[in-house]
Amino acid sequence: MVSLVRDIAAASLIVVVAIFTYKFGLLFGIPIFFVALIVFIFSGIGKRTQASQSYECTDRKRKPGQTLPRRKAGVKELKQHAPHVKTLYENFQHGLKISKHRPCLAKIDPITKKFVAQTYEEVNNRILNLGSGFLHLGLKPTDRVGIYAKNSVEWVIAGESCNAFSLTSVAIYDTLGEEHREFIVNQSKIKAIVTTSNLLNRVCDVAPKCPNLKIVILIDKVNAELVDTGKKFNLSVHSFEQVENIGKEHPHDAIPPKPEDLAILMYTSGTTSRPKGVMMSHGNVAAVLAGVNDVIPNFSHKDRFFSYLPLAHILERAAEAAMIYQGASIGFYRGDLRLLTDDVCLWKPTIYAGVPKVFQRVMNVVKKKLDSKPKAVQKIFWGAFELRAKLMDIGIPTGIFDKTIFKEVRNGLGGEVRFIVSGGAPLGAECHKFIRVCFGAHTIQGYGLTETCGGASAVPYDIPNPYEKAGVPFSCSEIKLVDAGKYKTTSNPPEGEVCIRGPNITLGYYENKEKTDEVYVVEEDGERWFHTGDVGRWNRDGTFSIIGRVKDIFKLDGGEYVAPERLETIYSQSKLLSNIFVYGDSLKSHLVGIVIPECGAAKHWAKENGVKFTDVVEPNVPKEICENEDFKKLVQESLLAVAKAANLNNYEYLPAIHLDGTFWTADTGLVTDAMKNKRDPLFDHYKKEIEKLYEGED
Repeated sequence: MVSLVRDIAAASLIVVVAIFTYKFGLLFGIPIFFVALIVFIFSGIGKRTQASQSYECTDRKRKPGQTLPRRKAGVKELKQHAPHVKTLYENFQHGLKISKHRPCLAKIDPITKKFVAQTYEEVNNRILNLGSGFLHLGLKPTDRVGIYAKNSVEWVIAGESCNAFSLTSVAIYDTLGEEHREFIVNQSKIKAIVTTSNLLNRVCDVAPKCPNLKIVILIDKVNAELVDTGKKFNLSVHSFEQVENIGKEHPHDAIPPKPEDLAILMYTSGTTSRPKGVMMSHGNVAAVLAGVNDVIPNFSHKDRFFSYLPLAHILERAAEAAMIYQGASIGFYRGDLRLLTDDVCLWKPTIYAGVPKVFQRVMNVVKKKLDSKPKAVQKIFWGAFELRAKLMDIGIPTGIFDKTIFKEVRNGLGGEVRFIVSGGAPLGAECHKFIRVCFGAHTIQGYGLTETCGGASAVPYDIPNPYEKAGVPFSCSEIKLVDAGKYKTTSNPPEGEVCIRGPNITLGYYENKEKTDEVYVVEEDGERWFHTGDVGRWNRDGTFSIIGRVKDIFKLDGGEYVAPERLETIYSQSKLLSNIFVYGDSLKSHLVGIVIPECGAAKHWAKENGVKFTDVVEPNVPKEICENEDFKKLVQESLLAVAKAANLNNYEYLPAIHLDGTFWTADTGLVTDAMKNKRDPLFDHYKKEIEKLYEGED
């Protein structure tokens, strides 16, 4: 809501300009207008003020050690599902009704190098054919179908076929080790796996210990050799096309699920040694779709979404379900991250989702290119950047910047993106502002977990100062804080563990009652709350921020509490960094850091300083650069500058760091597929380096 002060100031500006123009003519009126406008923008008079974005449920009794639950402003009753949709089957039918002959799923033709889309009607026919093929091969409702592949049109069709015929889909990460793959396939009792030919051997490796697994369906191709390979392990191997043709020859009506039926078994990649299978009902996902649809402005069938984040994660799965609800279109990348920029520019998405590491990389690339420009160009860019930031904060349209100063940056995502969402981990303030201003798009940070179907809150796109916030509750959720260690709900502002309630809270962990009871807590009044393990803080505007993890917070020997994930988010703002692991020993007085340099910045520095190096595959960094003391000193200076700019305490500085050139991917086992640090594996991997960094301290 725009404040009265701002309205009066704006009216006064118009009056002043009108008087000067009338009295002295346009020659004086126009300069006065621009001077007055600049004063208006930068004085703070035009700053927007808004009512609280959430409210306390004062009709409930406050429990000891807890805040009152909060709901999104204006939400009287929690939404149970999106309009007309109570299951994922109904969700696709809703999109089909809106966009029967419009594009649904698209991929790049290998010959023409252009996107080719299938309509909703065409995709629906393939869903029915594949599902009928599943049944003819012997699958029955409630059976489990594994999907073990990179994002593709066929991935979605397989998932939607499960939804249409009351089967349960189980995503299998292609980055999991054999032990975890075997555990997932065995525990979830998967009977059929949809995968690709290059992964068939991995499926065969686990087959002898997974007696329920009988069928393998290959997305790309099948030949006699692959069929014979499967037979050796008692697996019946078919091509995706063959199963569709079987279904076409033996058609079967859809078998719609009920809202309470199990839709998805999604195993958390997490930081623990063994994945947990989160049970999501159709009703759970339908509820979160209601929250997503309330967040995105002007969401419609005209939108285009770019699919590259793993569909094995709930963030991507929920995002694509939301697109399907609207009858919008989804374009898939080719599966090669080296071609990702080409693919996104070709698809020209209007809605783009990413994780903080992706946006951090985008920011660093843009800044690197900018550093090579003349000083005058840099000053113009940063001047326009700050001006646009001010204009966006007070709600003045800034579209002219997209066609001029920021045109090249904006074209990096295809030039038509209007809405950007970041999830999976906290997004740093500098990076959030940079993406928001440069792309001129509504940019929000969402918060959710697999256990909340990927969504629980989001930052309203139109609030002033949206940075370093996890948002306000979705219309399907309530959120409260509970005392956690030094974080107390009685402090000002209140702090504590984030707990969530609502129809989007999943059923629990499959065949793991102990873990389920530990975090899905039914309180004395019958309310069921999911304890996230994240530490949050309520802000004055009714939003909340994530400030740490309950289990990851530790003390240094001086009694100072440290939240390493928060520090990693802050330090990642350095343009010399690709990733960082912050570690602290409770018997030591300072922190240490394991740093992965940004390859482009590192190589640029080496060339500028005459440091010879052996080239390696990007984004890895040559060993010669990482071992160079001058470069290490430069990185430390960069970290110190970031720490001071963020007003960190002295004990949160990193006086000792180790540089490693091996970029952390999920394949290394050091980060999750969402690029979150796995703290225990990282410590084990770098134990010797950490011990060396602490040498000499008593």
